[in-house]
Amino acid sequence: MTQRTSKGSVILNGTEASVGEAAGDTKGEQINVSEELEIDKQEAVLTIETGDSIKVKQVLDDSTIACITEKCGYEANYTSDNWKLGLMFTACCFALTAQFYPVPFPKSIPLLGICCATYFILSGIVQCIITFIDKDRILTTKESKTYVNGDLGLQKEALDIRTSFPRYQEWFTLIVHKHGDKGAGSDTNPERAVAEMYVGKYFTTSGDFDENRYHQDVRAHIKRFEGGKYGVFKYDHKSD
Repeated sequence: MTQRTSKGSVILNGTEASVGEAAGDTKGEQINVSEELEIDKQEAVLTIETGDSIKVKQVLDDSTIACITEKCGYEANYTSDNWKLGLMFTACCFALTAQFYPVPFPKSIPLLGICCATYFILSGIVQCIITFIDKDRILTTKESKTYVNGDLGLQKEALDIRTSFPRYQEWFTLIVHKHGDKGAGSDTNPERAVAEMYVGKYFTTSGDFDENRYHQDVRAHIKRFEGGKYGVFKYDHKSD
């Protein structure tokens, strides 16, 4: 705390000092604050074990979703996720009923059979959705329209975002296509943009993740798709 006295000096942190000394101390405090901010910035860098392919894919998937929803102007569509959550919530209700319903055994055998069968059926449905419908899809976006003075302006179609990163590989694949397209993300779909992204471009040898560089490439890839440029595009050190 700094206070000025009638003699032209100031009281800094309970000690009387000249104006120059106080200014020097204040400058030192500002430098310390800057150093602390720099340290916090360095600590904010995400560091992972790049040999763990599952963790690498998780980090890239989360960063992809954040970039598309926060920087590319798209809104996530959680309809499918909500359906899966609803099914699993219902399955858990049946499991809780089987566990805690106040009917003594063996009178509760029919109830137990119904609850257990229903739980496994609903769990199987969710697993089938994940395996055969969602597959490698990590995000579905909503269609959005922007009107300017009553006229239709910018229009964004609903997209499906898919990713893959096989074990022991160095290339992360990001696929963008329109939601509901025939063939979805398969090779038979001509209207899709495939990004083959070299992981070494976004992670240092010590495992530090350069999220800004990754977001630049994701945004560039989305713009390519929006511009009608389909096909396979490589993003590595040579593409900078």
